[in-house]
Amino acid sequence: MSNKNYVLTLSCEDKPGIVASVTTELAALDANIAESNQFWDRQTNRF
Repeated sequence: MSNKNYVLTLSCEDKPGIVASVTTELAALDANIAESNQFWDRQTNRF
């Protein structure tokens, strides 16, 4: 079994459910999230 590492970077308009949608899709792929960071830019309303 080979383990592959990926880095996922997202930038989008902030709205409820973004993290839930992304993590649901990753779980469906049997992906493991080893680390997570989030940032919200108040001036541009970007997540």
